[in-house]
Amino acid sequence: MEENHSDKENRNVQIEEHSTYSLNNNILYKERANNQTKHSFNYTIIKEGVYPNGALAGPLKNRQENSQDSATYNVRKKRPVQQYKIPHGYIVETTWGRALKKKTVRCEINYINEIPHFRIKYGSDFQFVVSSTKSPSDATSNYEKVCVF
Repeated sequence: MEENHSDKENRNVQIEEHSTYSLNNNILYKERANNQTKHSFNYTIIKEGVYPNGALAGPLKNRQENSQDSATYNVRKKRPVQQYKIPHGYIVETTWGRALKKKTVRCEINYINEIPHFRIKYGSDFQFVVSSTKSPSDATSNYEKVCVF
């Protein structure tokens, strides 16, 4: 059976994160394969925020329910995804791309009545906003729907 080249390459991805946080609020994240950078992002922590109602920064209870289907065979068991509470008022700017294709977004979270509101602000002065109360990934999907890359 032939293996898809991109699948093989994805297994060899090395992740690098360069940071001296909290001395410097900039973080450089890179994904490399075969000694070539495939993706890189710059993160700048604008505001650390605070944990609401004395919540701890530790893992949240996994919300995914484990279900078993007797008709399913050869299913790989996956570790539960670790979820961490993001502090109220947390703001981070993320930049990617080069030259004219360079993009920067500002991601924020605020808790309103204990419900997290994830916002992504974009535009030259962060004047446009997409949001979600589901997850940061859902906010990202909303951003991708309105932005052309």
